[in-house]
Amino acid sequence: MNKKCTDNGVLVRLDKNIAHNIDYFGGLMEEAEHVTVQLVYYFCETYQYNIFGFGILDPDEFAAKYQLDRFNLKRKAKDPVQLHGKTEMEIKAMYDRQAKDPGFRIFDSVLENALYILLSRNIVLMRGGRKVVQRKSNERSNEEEVIYDKLTSVQVLKELEVVFTKSRGGKKVLYRYVLNPDIVGNLTEYFLVSAKENLVDLRSNKSERLYLFLLDLRDLMYVNGHTSTTIENTPSFAELCHIAGVEITYRSGTNAGCAKDAKYVKRDLKQKLDYLITYNRDKNFSFTYRFVHSPGHRWAYTCLFNFAPRHGSVVEDKEWRNMERRNIFVNNFLYGLLDCFKRLNSRVYFDDFNMLETAEKMFLKWVTSDTHIEEKISVYIDAQVKTYHRLSYGVKVLANQFVSRLCNERNGVCSVDDLKKYLFGNN
Repeated sequence: MNKKCTDNGVLVRLDKNIAHNIDYFGGLMEEAEHVTVQLVYYFCETYQYNIFGFGILDPDEFAAKYQLDRFNLKRKAKDPVQLHGKTEMEIKAMYDRQAKDPGFRIFDSVLENALYILLSRNIVLMRGGRKVVQRKSNERSNEEEVIYDKLTSVQVLKELEVVFTKSRGGKKVLYRYVLNPDIVGNLTEYFLVSAKENLVDLRSNKSERLYLFLLDLRDLMYVNGHTSTTIENTPSFAELCHIAGVEITYRSGTNAGCAKDAKYVKRDLKQKLDYLITYNRDKNFSFTYRFVHSPGHRWAYTCLFNFAPRHGSVVEDKEWRNMERRNIFVNNFLYGLLDCFKRLNSRVYFDDFNMLETAEKMFLKWVTSDTHIEEKISVYIDAQVKTYHRLSYGVKVLANQFVSRLCNERNGVCSVDDLKKYLFGNN
């Protein structure tokens, strides 16, 4: 769940698989690469609001959030993926059908082409990935073990639908989407927290890739009890150049296609690293680096990193992690309440965009009512186990008290946002 922090702006939880393989998004086509990556950031940032199982993408809002040209997003793509392999006659027939059939859509704008790629293509996780596949309960310790499985590729979107709504200027196009469950699961179990400002501000020279990669590397070091890389586990010189977008061959001129002198490549990589250090706006991320000699090598081309503690001190870091888990608990509790409500009210169509406002009112009325108390208590307990992987002492009493208070908040909860604020403030 994203949150405003006084010292760090907006924080965004990203699926670690994405951060760990961020440089391979280039395989999605050069023209669409930039937009596809920003869309993935946007989906991860806004998924917290999709408690009904789907999200609504407003192109203007997306452009404003990530400082993109909204008119460029609506421009026709040079080579729409949906039209690949089609003859001119087949393409003409598709456009003729689109003109007659409101239910048929050709995703041919810059934005729609990127959406279609995220819907139709699997992103190969070249460095590997993983996903949550099972949760095992240990009755003796009241703890839960999360079991992961390897993931070699991921499809970002499970569903995509064009929605037409009315606006002051006439007809407005929105996009209803459903994220891949593997990504949604990882956003509560296998994620890293990044500063949104860095994702936007460092984009101009592709330094946001380097930022995410090093953020992921830092977390990996922390998990293993270290703050620095060694010659054995640090990224290779070639890998760092690839991630940072440093050219190792000349692109033009008389030397086009020829390898650059390694010292010039190293100079360019150092410029990228120095740029990230200088313009980094993530107050919880800082590092230093140095180049050393690897065994058997004459020149110093192995880059070692030293990462500062995330939040200044052990106490601050613990407080931050507790707050992050509270955010995750709120989401897990909300999703659990919604699933329970759906089971009890099968006639409410949460997947129907036109029925969303009515469904939300019914859901909020039920949440704050004194009906199905035992079911709500059970949802609270399940959410705690899912979030903290253990059953705390006295949780049943706490759950009973919390649900009882919630059922007396009929006038104070008028929207899902109100409900989230109440849950976070009273949990």
